[in-house]
Amino acid sequence: MKNTKLIKVSTADRLPEKRDYFHTNKGQLVFLPFAGWYRGCMKVYAEPEYWLDERPDYEEEMKDMLERIVKTFETDYVVDGEIVDSPYEWLQDVYKDAKQLIKEATELK
Repeated sequence: MKNTKLIKVSTADRLPEKRDYFHTNKGQLVFLPFAGWYRGCMKVYAEPEYWLDERPDYEEEMKDMLERIVKTFETDYVVDGEIVDSPYEWLQDVYKDAKQLIKEATELK
């Protein structure tokens, strides 16, 4: 599996689908779909507010796709950093937004 990330899920929105250990705001607990939350063999009656769900992280793939979009646009419409042709306005907006997202993502690392 590629990189994963943990996302915070409200227990009011969704509970885990299968039996497993989960990190919660009340520590590590076991969730049993038919019985609820447990700490060891003790039932937890004050249910956690959230649990952490492991999901695939597509950050690198998304960044690569944005870079491909920017390079394709620059090949067709940009000379010396300036947009020289008049592509559709929405396409110019996509290009500018993609460049900004790449810049922000790069600065975070």
